[in-house]
Amino acid sequence: MKQNQGYSYRHIISDKALGCNTLSYLSRTYAHSTESEWSIRLASGEVLLDDTIATGRESLRSGQVLVWNRPGWAELDTPQEYELVYRDEHLLAVCKPSGLPTLPGAGFYLNTLLSLIRIDFPTASPVHRLGRATSGLVLFALNTQTASILSHNWSDVCKQYQALGSSVALE
Repeated sequence: MKQNQGYSYRHIISDKALGCNTLSYLSRTYAHSTESEWSIRLASGEVLLDDTIATGRESLRSGQVLVWNRPGWAELDTPQEYELVYRDEHLLAVCKPSGLPTLPGAGFYLNTLLSLIRIDFPTASPVHRLGRATSGLVLFALNTQTASILSHNWSDVCKQYQALGSSVALE
């Protein structure tokens, strides 16, 4: 398992938060954690409101910036290789193995295809993604102009998925 450096989640408060305090807003908006867990994070200074450590009791206003500085965590192991299929000055195509997330999220920050790609191609930006359990080709733009062109035209791309299976005799 790799220990990452943590991540800062930044959120701009909208009108929907009017009348809420920081603790109730966090508990309601990020239901993956209980109010008790958010209270512990607030007490440890992990949450900032407009660059000031939040207590949880603040009345929120539209436009405020809320940041949760999530401490580092041990990520689950994932495959740590990919196959380079194509490369030119603008584009990179790689074969992503099943089990490797394409982008950070869902508890993965370092153990992603994007992190692996950026070791050798620091300017690479994914044009699309494949789910963690899916293997297949992923395209990366190697500059902002290519990324913009591909992003603009991506709706014209037709994706095809194939599933492989086998039958098991039941006795």
